[in-house]
Amino acid sequence: MMRRIHPSLLSALLLGAGAVLAGSGIGVAQEKGVKAKAVTDGIYTGTAAAVEGIKLGGWGSGLAAEDKAYRTIGDNSIRIETNGYYSGARISFERPRDLTEQKQDPYGFIEFIIRFQPGKAKPTSTNNPAAEGGSSSAPPMGLEGASPEFSMGGGEQTLTPDTHKMKVVLVCEEGTFVASHFPVMLQPAQEEGWFSVAIPYVAFKGMDKAQTVKVKEMRVFGDSKDTFWIGEIKTTSDDEPITVDPLDDLEVSVGEAVEFRSAATGGISPLHYSWDFDLSDSIQEDATGPATVHVFRKKSPDVPGRPGELQPYVVTLTVSDLSGAKRPVRRQTSVIVNP
Repeated sequence: MMRRIHPSLLSALLLGAGAVLAGSGIGVAQEKGVKAKAVTDGIYTGTAAAVEGIKLGGWGSGLAAEDKAYRTIGDNSIRIETNGYYSGARISFERPRDLTEQKQDPYGFIEFIIRFQPGKAKPTSTNNPAAEGGSSSAPPMGLEGASPEFSMGGGEQTLTPDTHKMKVVLVCEEGTFVASHFPVMLQPAQEEGWFSVAIPYVAFKGMDKAQTVKVKEMRVFGDSKDTFWIGEIKTTSDDEPITVDPLDDLEVSVGEAVEFRSAATGGISPLHYSWDFDLSDSIQEDATGPATVHVFRKKSPDVPGRPGELQPYVVTLTVSDLSGAKRPVRRQTSVIVNP
């Protein structure tokens, strides 16, 4: 698993004094237990705003304010109130944070350690459109608002907040770079009740063309009305490979709703799951997400020259990371569909 290094007390004191901390292809699943490097630098370490050298404010009707009610590595956190992508928080740095070196790293992220509140999502309808003759593929029953396409690569999400996607704006000396509509997939942090939300540098539009990245202000927005707390902001490098558990072979009947579910890990990277249900027409994206329901409308074809012997459908799952920096992994399984 990924190893994390928290900023030392000396680094925090130096930061308060004004110092700036400083091809593609498809692979087989790699063995679990391979340790990945993880290098972190503090952007916000939970100390007092005056010591951090930051100023907090709102954008639109949003708010950023110092708060001691919840904290993680420091004595403070930043309470964020958002109400859509135009009402959020402003964090201004008296001395710009230089992220030039970090943004060159293909495995680089800006990682937020956040405390969310449980959301007000309601269970989806128990009616299954696939089972009732609707679409041939559908998400499984669950909570509304959860991102169906992505899953956090490092573990099971245990809380569904009202904030489903985030927008982060970096106002730099070289220009403004925006990561918008980024799915909030939560990985538990070391401290109970806190979660990691990691946004890769490649998600910030235009940053790849910048020679330097010196952040003067950071703006944080959510896609819903919500209040959450940021206990830490840091840069992280994570090259933990993607691993995917094997899929079981199945034997089902025509018209039967079948749930396909996969478990994968990939460090702090949000993972994209792409399903194809029939290899005979080449690999296409028929469904997305770590779990999906599919109905096979036709029985398996007969094996040529062997009447009565059924040829299985080949189901293919491809798991990749959002940044595209890690090697994608494919898993396949066979499904016999009886009449």
